Formats: sequence, C-alpha cells, structure tokens
Amino acid sequence: MQFIGEYVNRRAFKDVNKALLPVIYYNQSNAWQYSDIFEDWFHNHFVPFVKRKMRLLGVEQKVILFTDNCAAHSNMQNLLSSCGNIKAHF
Repeated sequence: MQFIGEYVNRRAFKDVNKALLPVIYYNQSNAWQYSDIFEDWFHNHFVPFVKRKMRLLGVEQKVILFTDNCAAHSNMQNLLSSCGNIKAHF
C-alpha cells in the first residue's frame, strides 16, 4: 500500500522512522498520484513483493494487477516486470 502526502517530513512523522511504516510514503506537492510515482511503486515495491510471495508459495505463475484506467497509472508497456510474468492491466 502507498501513501502520498504533500510534505517530505510530515509533522505526524516527526519522531518516526518512515522506513518502518507498513506503507510506502511518497511526497508530492499536491499529494496526487502521478505516473512516475505509480511506476516506481510497481517496479520497486509491488513486483519484488509478488516475486517473494510466489517463491514462498513455490509457484511460478503469471500475475496481473488490475487497475482502473486513470491517467496516473501510466501506460501498460511501462508496467511489465523484467521477467515478463508480472504486469498491470487496465
């Protein structure tokens, strides 16, 4: 899960190590989802999580992340894992 806020250092996170939060925190000046944030989350958080989970389960299957067709979700060519087994579909 990801959380997008306006500020790099939110007051609520003053004494909190953001790396230990159960969410991925991004900052964006208007707190909107943009394609670069979504692509970063997909490649650097979602794909590694799915690969770990598949390895733990001992399965090799293809995985599809279904999303709506929001403009912030980038295009499908950018949302494909390097192995080709994990992709997003609108």
